[in-house]
Amino acid sequence: MTTLTNRTFLSAVLVFILFHGLDALGVSIPVGDGFFRAYLDDFLCLPILLTFVLYIHRKYRVKSENYRLPILHTVLAFVIIGMAFEIIYPFVSTQGTADILDLLAYGGGGIIFDQWINVV
Repeated sequence: MTTLTNRTFLSAVLVFILFHGLDALGVSIPVGDGFFRAYLDDFLCLPILLTFVLYIHRKYRVKSENYRLPILHTVLAFVIIGMAFEIIYPFVSTQGTADILDLLAYGGGGIIFDQWINVV
């Protein structure tokens, strides 16, 4: 199965691990640290999450590497995650804040998934 070895997916996972690994070590990124800290996880969320969904569909549901998740799956993931983290979580927690740029980051990640990972 080539789904989990897709270069875009592996790059997203590597960026996530590197960023959080460096952060845990106290290393700050000199350019755009605040921007990355605020939006990188949101941008990487859908490509990483939906790749696992795609893998499960390909391996267990349709049993074919030629399956593509319908765009509706990406849109629904965007809507559900956006509502959960930009509407519900800020409403029930003082730690959460709603931010339109988070939605743009989720959307960008959804586009990355659909164009470069969700391919046959």
